[in-house]
Amino acid sequence: MAKNYRWGLLCILFISTQCIAQPGKEPEDANEFFKYNNYIMAMPIYKALIRKDPSNPEYNYRLGICYIETRINRLEAIPFLERVSKDPQCPPDTWFYLGKAYLISNQLDKAIAAYEKYKTLVTKDKSEMDITDHQIEMCENAKELRAKPVNVKFTNLGPEINTVYPDYFPWVTNDEQLLFFTSRRKGGHTTQQEGDGYYSSDLYVSAVNLTVGKWEKAKNLGTTINTNLDEEIVGISPDGKELVVYIDHIDQVEDLYTTTKKGNNYLKLEPMSENVNKEKEYSGSIANTENGQVLFFVRKDKTCIGLTDIFMSRRLPTGEWGPAFNLGPNINTKYKEDFPWLSKDGKTLYFSSEGHNSMGGFDIFKSVWDDDLQFFGPAQNLGYPVNTTDDEQQITILPDNRAGYLSAVRPEGLGDLDIYRIKFEDEEQPFNLVLGKIIPADSAKVKLVATIIAEDEKTHEQLVFKPTSSSGRFVMALHPGKYKITIDCEGYKKVSEDLVVFDIGTPPYKETQKDFLLIKN
Repeated sequence: MAKNYRWGLLCILFISTQCIAQPGKEPEDANEFFKYNNYIMAMPIYKALIRKDPSNPEYNYRLGICYIETRINRLEAIPFLERVSKDPQCPPDTWFYLGKAYLISNQLDKAIAAYEKYKTLVTKDKSEMDITDHQIEMCENAKELRAKPVNVKFTNLGPEINTVYPDYFPWVTNDEQLLFFTSRRKGGHTTQQEGDGYYSSDLYVSAVNLTVGKWEKAKNLGTTINTNLDEEIVGISPDGKELVVYIDHIDQVEDLYTTTKKGNNYLKLEPMSENVNKEKEYSGSIANTENGQVLFFVRKDKTCIGLTDIFMSRRLPTGEWGPAFNLGPNINTKYKEDFPWLSKDGKTLYFSSEGHNSMGGFDIFKSVWDDDLQFFGPAQNLGYPVNTTDDEQQITILPDNRAGYLSAVRPEGLGDLDIYRIKFEDEEQPFNLVLGKIIPADSAKVKLVATIIAEDEKTHEQLVFKPTSSSGRFVMALHPGKYKITIDCEGYKKVSEDLVVFDIGTPPYKETQKDFLLIKN
């Protein structure tokens, strides 16, 4: 798999013609896969070779790199690289990879020591020295951010969405009704693995089942969008009716395309205007503002502050995108920026960056528009554990800031990158309204003297509500969660029922109907 899931097509085709084969048990096979960055297929062969020859330095070195360059059990790289590092003649970058493994495992002092050792071996290479200094800086940032964790809860979206393959770049509509994402799972539009050992990437979509408050089984967006080559969703409009797609095809690469929904289907992908697709473009999302639609996107060209920068363009009355301008040094650094996304408030820009105070690879940041100064303010790291010492590249946040969606590798995951719903526990959670009535089974037309108690099963907090005596109607304002509802009414048996107020797909103050039947004593 390409680092950050972006490959150039010509590279993939070259690799594919060179090394797509059934893995063997011979060193030549492993070395061929390794040579062309097919770490997935090289890994099991090196494992088998090490079982036969545990102290072989080349096998240990290369298996360690295989673990680092994939997202599967990356921490397992450490013992192999440590074994190699004991040899004074080991490849110098053994120490760099070992530092990265320590960083990902949060062994930060060991990571710094490994990076410092690497610097002593590459003193004449200014580029490598600068890269390593940046890695050390990330270690120090990680110490600070991990000391002040933010209060969040991760929920894996489960097998309806995730697989053992990479599932990533989740985009959710503002009403949290539709989820779009990219997957390199088996069963897409190709049965053959690519040169990196993974299947080609396709776009998938899932809708919320409002009855049970869960995401339905994800569906492939179909052949109008997906092919046997690579397509990745890199942005959407707030309502999900327009998608921004990055494709990796023979004659189409490093440009952005869009598709709009017509009826129940999405139309053929069309390239964005020349004001956008000017050089090399990688991601972009569409936002609605008071002054019309805007596009935030990522470009690489000679005008950039860093390796990739975030640009902005406004939609013209013609429907085309106007001239783009760079968002400047508060957002862009000398490193890579990616995946800009503007919140519904029209002022908060979320994006990822390898710069600022990242604690490892890409971190997710936000910046707030300053009306007086007319530019985006300083970047703010979203904190640990939203960000980790690994890569976090992209996030979408719900309009009320109470939850969002991102992809991550976590212990409870199904394999590679999985999609998670992340809940910001310190944000005010919305009330949902449960409306209904208590109904006497004997149809007696009497005044009802009743009390409804809703007990939160998690906190055991009890909320008391009083139905109207003449009609039995009630309104309960409840946060999402599980409740035990108890109804005491004079002359009738006590009623006890479970009630779930769903969080997913339920906008604030959504009304739910629920009636209760009373049985005479």
